[in-house]
Amino acid sequence: MELSQSQKRTYKTAERNEAPLQIITWNINGKVADAAVTELTEHLVVKSESEIIPDVVFLQETRSVEMPEKIVRDWYAYYTQYSTSEKGVAILVNKKRHPNFTPNSQEVDRNGRYVVVQGKLGEQGEDYTLVSVYNHQEDTTTLDLLTPYLQTMAVGTLVIGGDFNTTFGINDRAKELSNEKLKCYEPNERNPQHGKLRMCVEKFMRSLQLVDVFRGKNGYGLFDETCFTYRRSEQNQKKSSQEETSQDESSKEETSQDESSKEETSQNIVGRLSRLDYFFIPEEWMGSVKGCEILYKIKRGTLQRQASVSRNRDYLFPLPDHCPLLLQLDFNLLPTSQLPEVDIDPAIQSLKKMDIDEDDQPELYENITGVEIAAAIQSLNLMDIRGRPGRPLSKYKNLNPEEMKQLKQNFNHYINTKSLPANFSSPKVIYGHYFFNVEYLIFATILAWRLEDWSWEEETSQQTDIEDWPQLQSSIRKKINNHPGTSDFDIIEKMLINETTNRIRLHKGCPLSRTLRKLFPKLRTEGS
Repeated sequence: MELSQSQKRTYKTAERNEAPLQIITWNINGKVADAAVTELTEHLVVKSESEIIPDVVFLQETRSVEMPEKIVRDWYAYYTQYSTSEKGVAILVNKKRHPNFTPNSQEVDRNGRYVVVQGKLGEQGEDYTLVSVYNHQEDTTTLDLLTPYLQTMAVGTLVIGGDFNTTFGINDRAKELSNEKLKCYEPNERNPQHGKLRMCVEKFMRSLQLVDVFRGKNGYGLFDETCFTYRRSEQNQKKSSQEETSQDESSKEETSQDESSKEETSQNIVGRLSRLDYFFIPEEWMGSVKGCEILYKIKRGTLQRQASVSRNRDYLFPLPDHCPLLLQLDFNLLPTSQLPEVDIDPAIQSLKKMDIDEDDQPELYENITGVEIAAAIQSLNLMDIRGRPGRPLSKYKNLNPEEMKQLKQNFNHYINTKSLPANFSSPKVIYGHYFFNVEYLIFATILAWRLEDWSWEEETSQQTDIEDWPQLQSSIRKKINNHPGTSDFDIIEKMLINETTNRIRLHKGCPLSRTLRKLFPKLRTEGS
């Protein structure tokens, strides 16, 4: 790729300022890879208001056996050799930005579903595990296949990006109306295929403690034209479904009234928008996310960031296709110095039997199981921070039966007594990052999973603000619809509530925080 003087100045400026690592994921829908990437890089670097230099590009639906010569010359290219009408993925690393990049390992799927590359990026040579995924709309096995590998083999910062062909909530799908407004789908209008794949993706996210970065950074309640990555025009949708409309005369007569009603309802719909493309990273890395934005193609032929896009609907989605998604990771924000020591209960430090007064101890019952504990431990992917309180994660990954029994007893004791050891919930805060001890993270993960599993699912926005613990406690009990384990969540008061103000504290890095924000969009917390 021959750089213009403007591009060369941009590279030098970015290098001098130690710009954040910028990763883009894009479903190119069968476009020629070199043409697509050239379009992407040239327009982003030269013409956008805030210049973007992609360090890494994830591509999906490449549908190619070989990468074009221009790509291989300018990028370190790792790609599947898959040439059918669908599938095919790639990971490209910018040679200009990272001339010495060498992969420590690479895994390339022969069926065109994923590429995994591990190597060092950035000025400091940080370890990264990069994963580009195309999850076909009928594929329910690929993510299960990737999970155990990533649980055991991922090193450094894990970044997963791609087209997952599903949506999560009502704010991820919209009808585009002719009056330039957006309308939510009703709960009974869910795409059944999305629901099927959604369960697969949510299971994948749980297994690796992953966060939907776009929503995690921009908010779960965001609903406007800047939060969709895919548009399908109503005209094309009608064409593709013409064959399905042919019915026998009797069936037509029986349904004519319904069809007429549907036609009246949909006559003002000009397009259907979805958010199908995602970046996922582990929870503890969210503090290093500088931004996550959808890039739009507009009339001038340039790609710009969402903040620069006009609200004029003519400027959005001129083609029924995917938009690139940009992730910015500022690895310079990661603390490099050792954390100060923190006083913590000896039982957590050594995983020994807790000092429990037998006379004061209520009758324990088997609440949290070893199965839940083992799953929670395997799901954790934590930053390598020196001085983290308590035992390191590696010690928990290899618990012996006696240690597992003791950990289970500790957790059950917390729930039944509604009490926690000294400083159990106190994170160490460095540069806005919250680092909890591993035992707290295991316990919080189990409670978060239970909230998700036991909640009554409703895709309607919560109407009442929640500002203190009594309100949150009442909302949780309503949300889980009188489940027998309702009282298990009372311990949340000790884990997240400021005892002085009774206000809710949702720290970044706590698994409960993300779950509570999703379940209760109008949750008001300290500082919000």
